[in-house]
Amino acid sequence: MKHISVRVPWHDNGWNSHVCANPRCNTFCKQLPNIVNSKVDCEQLSCGIDWSKLTTKERPACAGENGGFMNYKAYEREFIHIYAWNSDNPHSKLLPTKVMIPAYSALGIPFRYLNMDAQKDLSKEHPEFRPAESAPFGSAWVYNPERLYDVLKWFSSEITEESICVFYCKKGNPIDDEGLRMIVGMGDIVKNCGVQDYETTADYTYPLWEIMFSHSIRPDLKESRGFILPYKEYLELDENIFQGKGLSKIQALDEIKLSLDKFDSSGKIFDELSYGCDFISNHSMLLILEAARRSLEAVIRHGLAGSIEGWQCQLRWIDARIEHVKKQITPFPSFASALKALGIDYGNLIESDLRKKGCGPKDNPWGHFEKLLNKEIKVDSAVYNSSLPTYRISWEGQTSNVRERLITLSRFELESDVIEHFIDDVESDILSNPYLISEWCARNFIEKVSTRTIDLGAFPDPTIQGDNVPVPPFAAESILDTRRLRSLVVERLYSVLTDGDTLVSIKEMEDYLRDIMTEEDKARLPKNILLTHRQFFEVSFDYVPDENPTAIQLKEYYQMEEFLRKVLREREMLRSLPVRTGYPSLCQTRIMILQTSAVNRLLSSRPKLLK
Repeated sequence: MKHISVRVPWHDNGWNSHVCANPRCNTFCKQLPNIVNSKVDCEQLSCGIDWSKLTTKERPACAGENGGFMNYKAYEREFIHIYAWNSDNPHSKLLPTKVMIPAYSALGIPFRYLNMDAQKDLSKEHPEFRPAESAPFGSAWVYNPERLYDVLKWFSSEITEESICVFYCKKGNPIDDEGLRMIVGMGDIVKNCGVQDYETTADYTYPLWEIMFSHSIRPDLKESRGFILPYKEYLELDENIFQGKGLSKIQALDEIKLSLDKFDSSGKIFDELSYGCDFISNHSMLLILEAARRSLEAVIRHGLAGSIEGWQCQLRWIDARIEHVKKQITPFPSFASALKALGIDYGNLIESDLRKKGCGPKDNPWGHFEKLLNKEIKVDSAVYNSSLPTYRISWEGQTSNVRERLITLSRFELESDVIEHFIDDVESDILSNPYLISEWCARNFIEKVSTRTIDLGAFPDPTIQGDNVPVPPFAAESILDTRRLRSLVVERLYSVLTDGDTLVSIKEMEDYLRDIMTEEDKARLPKNILLTHRQFFEVSFDYVPDENPTAIQLKEYYQMEEFLRKVLREREMLRSLPVRTGYPSLCQTRIMILQTSAVNRLLSSRPKLLK
């Protein structure tokens, strides 16, 4: 089971399967190519007209982009295969196919997994899939129906009534036009209609790429399981109303919006809110739900849209879904990635087979893996069976430290390249301080891993880990754990580099930590913690100046500035020396060498700064 994301265009009337109330002014949806290239001119349509009164060809292009996912009544939509126009293609036998879209439904195309570039990795994870074929003309997509059915049925099978659907806009919206993603709402999946076929005149057919499902979001918050954030309502309010609450409209919208800057692991969540429709991991869903809770708390605090009772119902829904998602998370979410980092193929398939052979969702899969290697667990006809003797020798040949590090790393949602780095980096004491992982990822601008990523594996939580809760010294027992705080500071120092800041005042950083503690963790930050725990913190960053410091700075930039200061001092000293006849070039040469060295040092850091 997985959660999913679905991209929607901005709609000025709540995505209600009607033409926008003012389509002339809604230019935000034109960020999507299928809309901007549409032959239908929305400005010529009657404002607010029901789509069901229009034919498919007459409807605005956003009808094909989930612009009406809050449709309160069913409507019919006609699908024509994109390749059907060419009589030389087998698709020419496919007929225009009409499908009834139920109320409160959306359609998702898993573009990521239908792209030919994804097929090599998909085949490794799913050797049961039939081979993929490219189109005989220029196309990025899987061409043959056998592979299309395999991929679509697999994707659809992961979407169940246990799944949550997150609807998001890209940068085309009036709330956050500079942001890359903004969540507009979320709810439960209540029905998955599965893979559907095109009608055909031949003895074969092809699948519709669109997978249709119904969701639980309703306009009445008291009856709904899920919600649409009240962006539209806030936009319609006069500025004076917000001033009466002691804030501006922009400030109020910023407090309720769910954009990437509200999430840790924003790089990972950005990736999952992409490709039109994609999976969202349990870890990311947990972060999204926690951020959504803070947004709804702000809505209730403002008291400007909807009933307080209705939003409180949605807070209870979020609380129940957080509990549900935690139960879905395994204690070792990166088991398959860890196997890949060790050079073992078919990690996802191995994990799936072990689950079928008795490894429960809260069990430790490593013990079951060893039983598989020792033939205590047998999987008939598994594609990896012939490689198991080699895998056993490789596993047993690892030092106990490497095996322990591998098992530890699999407690966090990490990709195989990050795991591989920490297998090789034996100097990094992740067994005592797992937050070194998030520090290293921040240092290398790997945005898919954050302090919050490590929290989920480091804090004991039986709801997530079952009997496999972490224990000291590895475990974190307090959100004020200095290992965790140092990781947050390092992440912040690298984050502000994009604004050109290499130096942050201690007061500013403590205010930043205090805001996080207050808003997200409901705790108080001890006063002057960066100074009172300096000895531990300055392993990762420097204090400026060294005596009575007022600011902190990443070590590499502190050292760079020290080097430049040294170069400038020596250059000035050389220039002050008396010039002797016949030797002026020696001083000039030394100055040029120093200048060249300084420039080279700056240039060597430039790629990291520009990532």
